[in-house]
Amino acid sequence: MNYLFLKYKANIIERLNGLNLVLDNCKEINYGEQLNFYSNGLELKITLYYNKKNQFKCIINKVTPESFKARIEATILGRPLQPLEELAEINKEEKRDWDFWAGSDESGKGDYFGPLVVAAFACKKEDIQRLTKYGIKDSKLLTDDMIVMLAEKILLEFKGYYQYTVLMPERYNRLYQKFSENKPGLNEMLAWLHSRVISDLYQKHKFQSVTIDKFADEKLIRYYVSKTCDAELKIVTKAESDIVVAAASIIARYLYVKKMDELSMIFKIRLLKGASLKVKEQKKSINPELLPFLAKMHFK
Repeated sequence: MNYLFLKYKANIIERLNGLNLVLDNCKEINYGEQLNFYSNGLELKITLYYNKKNQFKCIINKVTPESFKARIEATILGRPLQPLEELAEINKEEKRDWDFWAGSDESGKGDYFGPLVVAAFACKKEDIQRLTKYGIKDSKLLTDDMIVMLAEKILLEFKGYYQYTVLMPERYNRLYQKFSENKPGLNEMLAWLHSRVISDLYQKHKFQSVTIDKFADEKLIRYYVSKTCDAELKIVTKAESDIVVAAASIIARYLYVKKMDELSMIFKIRLLKGASLKVKEQKKSINPELLPFLAKMHFK
């Protein structure tokens, strides 16, 4: 392995660090290296190759979630990146006449340890510019430190305009079993939780519309949410690009991280986030009697 390849590798790592992706580990292979990156639920695996002519190649083996693959490719190849979509560019025609709308999102769904958190946030049109200046965006693109800073600002300056519920592992496992008596129940449980926080917020503020990231069949989500909320319901993919949904995602992730820290302190175990091989290895080292209080037990 020569100097030029190491320089190429360092350049790739630096570019990915710009997306808050941190190198987790790397493994040397024939004519290259395999690199794993991880940050706040975003997982990336790539392989770098070289040959005797000092020609280099990067292969993306895995991106979770898949929706970030194009952005990762652009970053690695050094192409200019289009800015993340701002609220004004999303569904412009639909949102033009809205004065007050809401969004909801969840955190912890894909993490083996810790709670499931669902949060809703409502915002008036005149507050959009302020949120944009804060740097509000999808929590998966932010470090934990950035999430803490932004969430505490939102919680302080927008009191009464958010609602959330936190299912700690013990209660999560009981509810999951209840919703799964006749069929797999995670999506139905999620739809119910979204409906609860949206309904509670709607009772305080009669917003005109609410946007939810599509995590399940649209009919299932509408069945629960429409029962207690008369606002126009929008169920879309990549909903976190809406700044109001992004704010909800930041609140949800902040509470998830906070509760993970509390669990780690109470049980004197530094619990890992996500569902990587390292997390599965940590699971094996924990007393099985404690797991229902720390983990989502239906995870394999």
